[in-house]
Amino acid sequence: MDILTVAAFEFLDRCDQHLDIPSLAKDFSVTIDKFGFSHFIMSRIPARAQNLEPYVIAHNWPAFWFDRYVVENYADFDSVTARAVTQMRPFTWLEARADPNRTKRDLAIAAEFADIGQRDGFAVAMRDPTSAHSGVSLGSAEPVTLGLMHRKMLHMICLNAKIRAVELREAQQRKIGRLSDREREILGWIANGKNTSEVSEILGIGHRTVRQHAENARHKMDATSITAAVVRAIRDKLIVI
Repeated sequence: MDILTVAAFEFLDRCDQHLDIPSLAKDFSVTIDKFGFSHFIMSRIPARAQNLEPYVIAHNWPAFWFDRYVVENYADFDSVTARAVTQMRPFTWLEARADPNRTKRDLAIAAEFADIGQRDGFAVAMRDPTSAHSGVSLGSAEPVTLGLMHRKMLHMICLNAKIRAVELREAQQRKIGRLSDREREILGWIANGKNTSEVSEILGIGHRTVRQHAENARHKMDATSITAAVVRAIRDKLIVI
């Protein structure tokens, strides 16, 4: 077997042994680097105009670029993301960008990727247990030239890494517990546009108590912000707006 095939099988052997997402992500990053890829993102694909951040399981994008991609809703315009929704076989970024009728926004996004040294990549589309679209996307500084066998190996690496990452996230959520009735109630009011002071007045409890319940919910949902916790609660049908 050649070096890349050995690297693939060794990762597959280790994959299910990881007990947390950071450990898995580090191993995955080292493995894909051997195939010529420096960056990755594992995520469900949100519906149009939805915030991407709550759907991301792991990534090693530069922080400034990840923030820009999220804030500017680039997922709504990125041809790579669009192709991941319509195609189940792996593809390169350049293959997804081959359409001569690409939008100016998509062209600009590709140019910005190139500016941070990500000129091509490899994307693996899949479905998660809820039938939602999801996938893994790898970035490369050079055009992808992998042969068919190595593409298949990379496909297996990405599939297994994503499956294990989802298992670890679900285990973490079960461990930290579900939302209490009060936490769910407060997130529901926030989802309906109420600020902390307004929720405090509606429920007849202190401002600090409202904030503490919201923070508890954020930690339970492993969210980076209360807004992200609200998005996840809506996504998981824990609250209704």
